[in-house]
Amino acid sequence: MSGGDAMRGFDDAPSVRALIERRAAATPDRVMLHEGDRVTTFGEYAAMVDRAAAGLHAMGIGEGDHVSWQLPTWTESAVLVGALCRLGAVQNPMLPIYRYREVSFIAAQTGCKLLVTPSSWGGFDYAGLASQVAGEQAGLETLVRSEEHTSELQSRLHLVCRLLLEK
Repeated sequence: MSGGDAMRGFDDAPSVRALIERRAAATPDRVMLHEGDRVTTFGEYAAMVDRAAAGLHAMGIGEGDHVSWQLPTWTESAVLVGALCRLGAVQNPMLPIYRYREVSFIAAQTGCKLLVTPSSWGGFDYAGLASQVAGEQAGLETLVRSEEHTSELQSRLHLVCRLLLEK
């Protein structure tokens, strides 16, 4: 099947959300993502997007809200993109090489409501960076992909992380 044939019926989708829904309905068992040994089909991806969107909505993220995220190329990154599209949120992806100076500037300039990062990756403490930036910007919440959370807010965020990770 050529690239053009594979996209027939999908190339006129009015939005990313519509594209995800159409593709999941048409080829739910076809593999969409490979991450190491982890494989995600279009149907699984659509379900993950729906769960993540519900979790983000429960956190107060909705249409027009600005969300900055700094994630490696993980399955969760693709799910976050789909979930934010579903909610109509404004996305601001940031390169994982950015540090405090760039992230704090971008977060302030965009007025983001939520900053999503890994807890750590490549030997860098992204959770600490997110905490520092959020501590300096009123109204900025963080969502850190992590296994250990202690506060009530962190527990809610952990639930959203679980929704992002769940298959």
